[in-house]
Amino acid sequence: MKKRSWIIVLILACLLLAGGLYMFLNQNKEKEFWDAGGQYRYRIRDAYTAVLVSSRHQEAEMHIPEDLDNYTVSEIAAEAFYGHQSVALLTFPDGLEVIGERAFSHCPKLEEVTLPEGLRRLEAEAFSHNPSLQRVIMRPGVVSLGKQLFEGCTNLHSLTFLGTQEEWDSIEKGANWQKDLPDDFRIIFEP
Repeated sequence: MKKRSWIIVLILACLLLAGGLYMFLNQNKEKEFWDAGGQYRYRIRDAYTAVLVSSRHQEAEMHIPEDLDNYTVSEIAAEAFYGHQSVALLTFPDGLEVIGERAFSHCPKLEEVTLPEGLRRLEAEAFSHNPSLQRVIMRPGVVSLGKQLFEGCTNLHSLTFLGTQEEWDSIEKGANWQKDLPDDFRIIFEP
């Protein structure tokens, strides 16, 4: 009988702990936090990942962090860096999966973007209205490009795709994803 009581107590304790963790994660899901260094604001997505919401970063070179306070950065929120005035070069961690709508739109000095391995989606207008943008490097694995992705990027003459023509063709492309690109714009394949 004692053994049965201990098993019931253990099961109840596990259920209580699981319920508490669930409540903590859901309670903090929409809250935003500053990382320990005070540079990046983020929102908890689940027990392991976070959505990067904004930054105080003012340097020309921006390297998006791999994690914030032990949460892997898996997404950059819509308009997270909209209108950022100083960034010229962007690099991302390999765990990043989504770059949200207009996340890096209207960044007048942005010249170069190297997209990470593991990226799945570039949402609408993610890099639109960046007249200084000249170079984009993209890896295979992307499944969708949002509409008007590069609208207003009048100096982007090529996109280097580190995969094959077949991999490129399999990507779902939103309406006018290449709107306003120069007439000589081309995709360079480097498998």
